[in-house]
Amino acid sequence: MALILDILSGVVTKRRDTARWLWEASAAAWLGLGGCGATPGEYGRVWVDERVLLEPADQRTDAVTGHTLVIPVEVRGSLPKKAAGVYSPDVRLADGSPVKAALRWITVHPTDAMDRAGSWSWLPEAGRWKTYDHPPPADASGLVMAVLAVDLSDAPAGGDLLIGRRRVALNWVPSPAIIASDPSVRLGPALPPGVRDNPLLSVMTRDERHSPVRRWRYRLMSSGLHPLTPVSVPAGDAGVFADPVLEAMAAQKEARWSVAIGTIERRDPDLAADLSARLCAVVIFDGSRVVAPAWATDQSELDALLLDLLDPSLDHEARSERVRAWIGDSPPAHAWVIDDAAERDAESGANAALAGVVNFERRPHLGWTAWADASGREIEARPDPVTIAPMSASTVLAPVPADAVVTLRSADGSEVKAAALTVHLGPWESRVVVDATATPAEPPGVSIGPLVPDVTLEGFLGGRGTRAVERSWATRASLRRGAWEEAPPGHSPSVAPWELHIECSRPDSERVSSPGSVAGDQVRIHVGSRSAPALVLRVDESGAVVREDDRGLMGYSAMVRVTREPDRWTAIVRVPSDAVESRGILRIGLERTDSRGLRSAWPRAMLPWQAVPGRAVIDLAAWDR
Repeated sequence: MALILDILSGVVTKRRDTARWLWEASAAAWLGLGGCGATPGEYGRVWVDERVLLEPADQRTDAVTGHTLVIPVEVRGSLPKKAAGVYSPDVRLADGSPVKAALRWITVHPTDAMDRAGSWSWLPEAGRWKTYDHPPPADASGLVMAVLAVDLSDAPAGGDLLIGRRRVALNWVPSPAIIASDPSVRLGPALPPGVRDNPLLSVMTRDERHSPVRRWRYRLMSSGLHPLTPVSVPAGDAGVFADPVLEAMAAQKEARWSVAIGTIERRDPDLAADLSARLCAVVIFDGSRVVAPAWATDQSELDALLLDLLDPSLDHEARSERVRAWIGDSPPAHAWVIDDAAERDAESGANAALAGVVNFERRPHLGWTAWADASGREIEARPDPVTIAPMSASTVLAPVPADAVVTLRSADGSEVKAAALTVHLGPWESRVVVDATATPAEPPGVSIGPLVPDVTLEGFLGGRGTRAVERSWATRASLRRGAWEEAPPGHSPSVAPWELHIECSRPDSERVSSPGSVAGDQVRIHVGSRSAPALVLRVDESGAVVREDDRGLMGYSAMVRVTREPDRWTAIVRVPSDAVESRGILRIGLERTDSRGLRSAWPRAMLPWQAVPGRAVIDLAAWDR
């Protein structure tokens, strides 16, 4: 099965036939991509003996003075039999002095789902990294790469490298200690103490600490990249990799960024501070409770930026202009829909949508919203603007006016109603689409779903749409009319109740071991408005039922039936009549947290720290029309 592994911010593809890094848009952060420096002809293919060819993957090699150099390579040919352990090709400095070198193989496997849930799946996973002295078996799973590690810790700066019979041009980068010896260079943490110490931020950035190609950003964020500053890590975290090759990879990347930022800071401290803040951008959500990463996820852009900042042919002005251009290309704000039908407006009776907006800039801006009609013209008087603090998110509740609703035809031919909300933040504006459909409840029932996983940072900023849940963990639901209630003799039968049928798939090995056990797989049903829900019910696979909106209410278990099968479990939940609004409107949202700890929701994906899902509107009165 093809492996899709988010090592940094995108997709890295496995090709076992060449054991080669495929550095695409989001390839590993420790490679420089671009055309600066040495050309492929200068670097070329390196024969280390008659049978082994090493083909480097990058176009320019930045060697940091005093650090081990780690070069990704493609290995062609067969290793000699004497290389049963670590293969050490002949590597020398330009003056002929030998240096220690080793060819190693690294595998990267996806992080276990249970561990992945602990990081909230907001940032791309780090993967599980392991090194080998020889090529892994041909049937090994995961991403495989080969690297040449060259010990240059005692080598003088300057000159090329001789690998076997080939001369390799090096771009020597000064030691971070030299850059940091300038009193004007601080290389301090990018985030202030009150922000970087946020406990949830520490949880969400765990993968950054455990990735040899991304640890530089965690260091810059939390303790800075000054070479004399110890890495700030939570208690129990070693802060370094036990494997020397992985540690060398991490240290090499940190050193390169340290030199790049320090060189800017030496001449323009404010620009260096802006660069560090954008590289480690975080946003304060929900007041100060949640501090979440919001930094750039396009690793190819970061690689290109670092390559330019270390380009010896650029002067200070050219480097500064490159930084300003990169910062200027970053979005100043972002808007999204949290809930299409969060409330029922008391005055108009219309649904009110809840939208969010993030100010990514380092200064406050005024924000406001306005609805647009079918022609795109803004309508409705703009409400009083609110001030949105730097690097902060705010929400707005906006009733949907009737003249803003338009009818669209979906891909399956059905008609949907939508409305466009324009979100303004200073000179910036963006339009988000709100679902204004009231789905008619018609026989045999209303299909609900699919439930989709929580939003990731890449999806949040990139607008790549929602992800899908694996089929073996999918959740399906429908709203149906139940059987007519039996009535005592001489009385008319009661109106048939509404029932929510929820089917939760899961692999056979994940099923509950006994009916009385406490299940890790659970569903929450939210009925009614966001501010004053009529029902919040948690149903476990084990059959346990909790009324979370009012824990004092008892006896609701009789309204829920749970059945279990080898590959799924099903809950039938009776919807109480007092949860239905006037004119037969049911406002409902679902979320499921499976036994892996991974959450999915309907009708919209949730942010990982979001406590309440969005709502959809179902018109129950349509059943009898």
